[in-house]
Amino acid sequence: MSDSSFKVRNFIKAKSEKRLRSLMYQKQLQLKMAAMQFDIVHANGYWFAWFYEILNTQSLDEIANGNTKDNWR
Repeated sequence: MSDSSFKVRNFIKAKSEKRLRSLMYQKQLQLKMAAMQFDIVHANGYWFAWFYEILNTQSLDEIANGNTKDNWR
């Protein structure tokens, strides 16, 4: 693969607004993105924060090889 990157829509979910806010802070720290934008939705008893995650070549290789884990639960 080349050194290109692309955006993938991803989400985090929580049972409470307070927990979702904490997970949003953690996600920003993990991705080193100071100005991430989240779209917040409440459905089926859960709070969801949708966001775009930029995947680099290494991330794409991990996905292609099945070496990832569900990190949004």
